[in-house]
Amino acid sequence: MANASEDLLSISAIAAYLADDVEGRSRSVALAISRMADGVHLLVERALDHIDSTEPVEPPFET
Repeated sequence: MANASEDLLSISAIAAYLADDVEGRSRSVALAISRMADGVHLLVERALDHIDSTEPVEPPFET
């Protein structure tokens, strides 16, 4: 999950950088990719926060 988070940041940065060099439909596509990667990055970060915040549950004692 941590690797996915880093990869999504890279994808977003690359797409945003490419959007500066193109116009029209290609620019719209590059910006859309950047925004989608940002959105998925937020979901991954939320999942990582959830994983970190959950306390491990110990199994009940057997009698």
